[in-house]
Amino acid sequence: MLTHRFALHVSDRRMFLLVELGGLGGRMVIAFVGVALGLAYAPVHEGAFIATVLVLLILSMSVEARTVIRRMDAGTLRR
Repeated sequence: MLTHRFALHVSDRRMFLLVELGGLGGRMVIAFVGVALGLAYAPVHEGAFIATVLVLLILSMSVEARTVIRRMDAGTLRR
């Protein structure tokens, strides 16, 4: 949500899209590093660990998209 709020303050659509996708890419990099560290240093079942991380990523993106859509529909998504 922080990148979305920042993206609302940019002036053109191209920059808005770059900030939004950059935030998504940043979260994916952080998740990848977390998975790599978890698999390298913790005695976990790899398949279950990776599946759990993927499910949590999908759920968090769904909640974020739902929140943005609700705010857009309510007209409360402003600069």
